[in-house]
Amino acid sequence: MNILKAIVLTFTCLLLPSIMVAQSKAKDAEKTAGEIQNLLLEYGGSEEGYYEDFSVDLEGNITLSMTHPLIGDHQIVFKIDPTFYHTLKDGYYVFTAKGKEATIINEDEGKKVSSDLFSLKDADKEIADRLVRLFSTLDQQLKRVREERAEKEKEAVESKKAFYEKVKNIDATDYFVAVTIPNTPNRDFRKYTLFKNPLQVRDKFYSGFLFKPEEDGYLYWYFQSVKGSKSSFYIVDLDKRVDDVDVAYFRRMAFSKSTEADRSSWIIQKSNEKLRKGKTYVLWFDSESKIGPEEIKASFQLNNTDEMKVGEFFKERFTEIARDF
Repeated sequence: MNILKAIVLTFTCLLLPSIMVAQSKAKDAEKTAGEIQNLLLEYGGSEEGYYEDFSVDLEGNITLSMTHPLIGDHQIVFKIDPTFYHTLKDGYYVFTAKGKEATIINEDEGKKVSSDLFSLKDADKEIADRLVRLFSTLDQQLKRVREERAEKEKEAVESKKAFYEKVKNIDATDYFVAVTIPNTPNRDFRKYTLFKNPLQVRDKFYSGFLFKPEEDGYLYWYFQSVKGSKSSFYIVDLDKRVDDVDVAYFRRMAFSKSTEADRSSWIIQKSNEKLRKGKTYVLWFDSESKIGPEEIKASFQLNNTDEMKVGEFFKERFTEIARDF
């Protein structure tokens, strides 16, 4: 996975349940990381070959990979440091940082550590100096992204708590669409209209579905995603005695594209927690502006275990599912 995919994927995963990274900071980091990638894939290497792939996560952990016909797959893992420096050794610019080591993973030789973090095979001093500056810049940018993410997480938790307090003390049928589970035969979908009368809590608006399972089971569901939508969605138990702000009802998402004709996409999940017979739940969506009414296609099904993959469960509905689980 290249750097751009790695950063975009990391940020995308933050959207569930309700975290948004400030786009300007994320784009700055992605641009800088892209420059580093281009330089390392053009000049990075050693006597063992050239680097073929490069990725970085939000914590600044770097992974460089190469494949060599004699020594096999080879990975170098280290952490960004704002004080990288380089030394010219036998024609290579070798990069180090005080007190830092790289973990070198070879499929034949196992793991070892080295104070030499990475090297440039065909570069000059100008390129080596530029990499030092870029890594220092990326280190600062990722720190700002992490700080903003933490602030957004804090805001999201407070917002979620306020909504949960409100929704458990009102008549939820005024704001949420009642559905039965299963809502369709053959695990097909139905169309619903949300945000006709959204519930406002603080500066957000909420709509979604209200249901009461007739038996214990895990929720398997999917819905048609709205292009450009930045809404969060999750489940809340309407029982006032239940504190489920931190309950992990969902942990993963799978995705599927429909036909080229409608170009729609679908989000597919199964619940991590078993829903209980007779309990009343709201599966909510939120919006930072008063939108709607908005049509949505959705399927709600119940299964007695969560062992079946979503792709297998909905095999009659989707021919191909990405990130199946």
